[in-house]
Amino acid sequence: MKYGKIIFFFPIFNRGGLEEVAKSLIKFFLKKNFKIELITYSKRNINISHKNLKIFNKISNEINSSNFFKTLNCGLILNDRLKKNDPKSSIVLSLQNSVISILFAKLNSYKIIIKNANPIKALFLSGNKFKNFFTFIFKIFFYNFADKVIVNSEYNKNTLSRYILNKKKVIRIYNPIKMEKYKLIKNKKNIILYVGRIVKEKGLMTLIKAFKIISSKKFKLIIVGDGNYAKYLKLLIKSEGLKNKVHMTGWISSPKKYYLKSKILVLPTLFEAFGNVLVEGMHYNLACIASKNSGGPDEILANGKYGFQFKKNDIYDLKNKIDYCINNKNITKNKIALAKKSLNKYSKFKNLNKYYELIYNKDLR
Repeated sequence: MKYGKIIFFFPIFNRGGLEEVAKSLIKFFLKKNFKIELITYSKRNINISHKNLKIFNKISNEINSSNFFKTLNCGLILNDRLKKNDPKSSIVLSLQNSVISILFAKLNSYKIIIKNANPIKALFLSGNKFKNFFTFIFKIFFYNFADKVIVNSEYNKNTLSRYILNKKKVIRIYNPIKMEKYKLIKNKKNIILYVGRIVKEKGLMTLIKAFKIISSKKFKLIIVGDGNYAKYLKLLIKSEGLKNKVHMTGWISSPKKYYLKSKILVLPTLFEAFGNVLVEGMHYNLACIASKNSGGPDEILANGKYGFQFKKNDIYDLKNKIDYCINNKNITKNKIALAKKSLNKYSKFKNLNKYYELIYNKDLR
């Protein structure tokens, strides 16, 4: 069986690493002459136009509606589109909120590939533990009905495989990351950089408090991104007396200029499915520092071989790692060089092709 159409299910299209993966996949499969249907709630951040791309959404602008109702609405749209397509020539690729997409795909006799972006244990880091436990059971039950489950790190694969009856269903494909060519800046500025969503689980409070007490006072901290934690972070920066040392840029489409002029990248996350920004930082010759036991970062940094790691939420350990990175230039330079050599496996072309190969896997025919 040869599939000519892919029905992408991605209800909440915001700004982040997963959204970049989605756009890369859509563009890649359009170039391969697939017809694409994208089911999403808002098409505000998509910015792709092609004769073979059709977008089915409730509205064109965001409204104040919970993610649950947005997902439910998109699920109903998906069900309608599945009834109007043919399961013999179309396949579902669900990149987000996979339970409802699995339900409707199986009710309509479609093959479905899902992407599990976040580590399973991330469910238990906040909120009501009783509710989280049943959410976990609910997800795992439905994941077993998916035809393939894509994860983006060995950590995710090992964790999720414990709960999937057919272990062969779980496939690790790294996020496809574009490695842009650039001219190396020899004299980088004394900048510590964070790139990503500004939400509580990214551990930015730890970064700001650690930055305040680092030994070198020559450095500035630049935070690139936006999110629902931004207002709190601005208040924290003000209360810590760091307004002249910490700059928040807000969301920007390409952080390349910040990567090029910065010396250190810090990812203080509590958990991370992968960590695109670490790969990007390594590509742009930054020394990378990330939290230990946080999922993807452990794998990307090879537990400290390609960068530095600190204990999650430990302000003083992060402060010490930043100091060490600054003061031990030869060790830092060596880690940067080793990190650069490890990047081939994250090639955008290589990992996009793995999706293509997966769609033609004999198990999906």
